[in-house]
Amino acid sequence: DDQARRLAELAARAEAGELDIQDLTPEEARCFHSELKRGALGQALGAWEPWWTGAAVVEVDLDALDDAPAPALQACP
Repeated sequence: DDQARRLAELAARAEAGELDIQDLTPEEARCFHSELKRGALGQALGAWEPWWTGAAVVEVDLDALDDAPAPALQACP
């Protein structure tokens, strides 16, 4: 089926990070912009959350560290 093949092609480009608006046919681009204006794409994708809001934070007590370099660094020329 041509439509399934077209969708697979666009999905492959998107997965590779290479999909651009110019890759769409004029009709596809019109539909994309229409869905964007209606807010349908935002609902389908959900709210964006930056990765750093869920990143772990490790506290380091700098006063507890001694001045000796780490063993792995001592071996470096």
